[in-house]
Amino acid sequence: MDLGLKGRVALVMGSSAGIGLGIAEALAREGARVAVVSRSQGRAEEAAANVAGEAAPFVADTDDLDRLEQLVAEVEAALGPIEILVPNTGGPPLGAALMHELDDWERAYRSLVLAPRVLAGAVVPGMREREWGRIVNVGSTSTREPIPGLNLSNSHRMAAVGFSPGRSPPTGSRSTPSPPAASPPSGSPPTSARWRPPRRPRNAKCPPGGSAGRRSTATSSPSSAPSAPPSSPAL
Repeated sequence: MDLGLKGRVALVMGSSAGIGLGIAEALAREGARVAVVSRSQGRAEEAAANVAGEAAPFVADTDDLDRLEQLVAEVEAALGPIEILVPNTGGPPLGAALMHELDDWERAYRSLVLAPRVLAGAVVPGMREREWGRIVNVGSTSTREPIPGLNLSNSHRMAAVGFSPGRSPPTGSRSTPSPPAASPPSGSPPTSARWRPPRRPRNAKCPPGGSAGRRSTATSSPSSAPSAPPSSPAL
């Protein structure tokens, strides 16, 4: 499959190992020119050398916000304007709500929220000017439901999703619009016509032990069973 990324410049943070390396390799296979970034010069060089495609090593730490601005300039001087940004960051320490000092909270905020903000602020203006650009966020299921023991990650990854330029207005009207909702199929009921379970008559007797949350012991003939709910219209 040709994703149309040949010659595009991609900056992938935390790409000397793990998910970041996998993303760098996938982009390189599609013909992108990849900036492999690690906190270690040796690991960055090793990963870039093993990527099957065009890749160059760079050193940066997401804790160092000033360095991130320099990084963008260095990548663009070496490879060209950044058209794909992957602000992949490592996870903060494990622990429950009150197990970390404020310094730990500040480090996690700097790495998981401010680092993507700084990187996006450095590359989005050029993307808008060229009218093409992609930011690929690497997150966690904790943004949908908090994971016990990952309080720092739960809190700050949600903040990163809230900031994401693809979801919020800062990138302006040139953000990729969401596709329009599909029209409901012919003959579908209106969206307001939603199925409701039949109400129990007020004078009806409940089975022993009550009926809330339990399976009813009463039996019904097929003819008296409630009809199946109508299918919902496509959204």
